[in-house]
Parts: sequence; structure tokens; C-alpha cells
Amino acid sequence: MLKSVAGNQRIYLGCFISLLLFLLVGHFSTLALQKNKQLAFSKNLLIKSDEVTLQLATSLRAVNQAALIECNKPTIDKIRIIASYYPYVDDIGIAEGDKLLCTANWGILEKQSQLPRHDFITASGFEVYLKPRDLFPSQLIRNMTRLGNVVAFSSRLRAEQIYKDTADFSYELVTKNGEHKFISLAGSPAASNHFSTLSTRLCSDTFDYCIVTYNDSVGILAYHPLLIALYCVIALCFGGLIAFSVTSYQEEKRSLEFRLIRAIKREELYLEYQPVVHAVQHHIVGVEALLRWKDELYGQVSPELFIPIATKLALYHVQDL
Repeated sequence: MLKSVAGNQRIYLGCFISLLLFLLVGHFSTLALQKNKQLAFSKNLLIKSDEVTLQLATSLRAVNQAALIECNKPTIDKIRIIASYYPYVDDIGIAEGDKLLCTANWGILEKQSQLPRHDFITASGFEVYLKPRDLFPSQLIRNMTRLGNVVAFSSRLRAEQIYKDTADFSYELVTKNGEHKFISLAGSPAASNHFSTLSTRLCSDTFDYCIVTYNDSVGILAYHPLLIALYCVIALCFGGLIAFSVTSYQEEKRSLEFRLIRAIKREELYLEYQPVVHAVQHHIVGVEALLRWKDELYGQVSPELFIPIATKLALYHVQDL
């Protein structure tokens, strides 16, 4: 009875340990896959973001180097030609002070819009305006970058093709100091619990921004509850099977049959000789050889117990009893 209780306890413990190990392995394996996926996404997005930024910077420098500072038809035509070389640049214009005078797309503006204050200035001297409003007759909102008296607008259509929602996690394109946000998609990372959120941060080697990703469905929590339940059932069954096998083997090792077979193979059985005394004459008439077995677990085992077992198991071919 005690052996049965102890065996059941080992099986229950095996199930619990197996479940725990399965959950830990599954959780951290999924966590590693999620992190690699987020980093790969960030790397790809950074490459495209660098292309956009490089085209904005190059187009601004090209117009400045061409000394196109007056808003007239020849200047606007030249700006249009320069803008056509850069697919990520939607429009290029000329500003004076805080006034936008003209652009390649709109020509000379009849109503000169007042530029807002820049959001920040990069280390290389570019002024960045995040989604300035009311610059054109239309309500189109785009990020703007300025160098000297030249401004460039990023392409909204191209941006929508690059910065798409993801079903698995949310992300942001932010400055390295985290003070300014260019893009924020698929959820609000600010509301996330840091203890249950997997976040990655990958920064550009060339420009002052980083891609930060946030995943609220961390590890095995990313799977459907039914799939998690099935996973737990498999873990419990596997653990129970292993524990039952180990328990059965241990019980078998404790059995007299198993230990007798092992003792015979190890030649642990031995003979004891004792004299045979005549009952009437009281003198030795012969010698009797008795087979003995001393087991580490059961101690001195009676021949009347182990010889019938050896006979039943047909162990005579191993050792002549």
C-alpha cells in the first residue's frame, strides 16, 4: 500500500514537472521566435526608412546646391525635375523665413502659408516638422524636412506602403532620445505592461531614429487558449507516462525476481558447508553444501524462498543451483 502511494506521488510529481518543463520550453522558444521576428521586421523597416531619409536629404541638398531660391517658372521646373529622381519625395518647395512660397506640385502659392515651429533639428542641421497642417488648399498631411530655404515633403502613399499595420505586434519610429515620434502603428505601447510585453529596439547607424516594437502576447500567450490547453494535456500525458515507466522500473528493481537474476549474473550466490552428524553415533558422517544469498536490500534470503523462484524462472542455465 505504501509503495502504491509513493508510486502515485511520483507519477503526480512527474506530471507536474513535465507540465512545468513543457510550458517553460514552449514559452521561451516562442519568445525567441517572436523576438527574432520583431528584430527582422525592424531591420527591414530601418532599411526602407533610411532610403526615405536619404532621398529627402539628397533632394534638399541638390536644390540648395543649384541655388534655386526664387519662385518663378524656370526654378519650379528645375525643382520638379529634381523631385522626379526621388520616388519617396512627394514635393519640394522654397520657403523664406516662416513663409512657404512655392512648391513643385502647387507652383507659386497665392496664399503664402505660415510654417509652424520645427519639432526638432537633426545633428546635420535638418529641421524636421512632424505633420504640419494648413500649408496647402488640400488637407493632405505629410512630414516635412527643411534645409536652408528649401523644404521637402515625404510621400504619404509611399509611407503607407512601407509603414503597415502588423497583426502580431505594434511598433514606433522614434528619435533615438525617444522625445519625438514619426510613426506609431497597431496599438498603444504606452499602455502595455512591461512585465508582459516583449519589446525590441533597433536604431539606424546613419540617422537619428530607431524602430521600437511591442508585443503584448508574449510566449505561449500568443497561442489560442484551446491550443494551450491541448499543449498542457500532451505535457501531462507525457510526464505521466515517463513517471509511470520510471516508477515501474524502480518497483521492478526492488522485486525479488529482478534482484535474484542480477545476483546470479554477478555470481553473488555462494555455498556454505556444514558437517552432517550421525544422530546416534554423534560423529561426522559427511558434509552438506547449502546455497546462500545475501541481498543488499532484503538481507539474508532463505533458500526455500529464492530456489523456487529460480526454478520458476528457469535460471539453472545461468548457475547450477
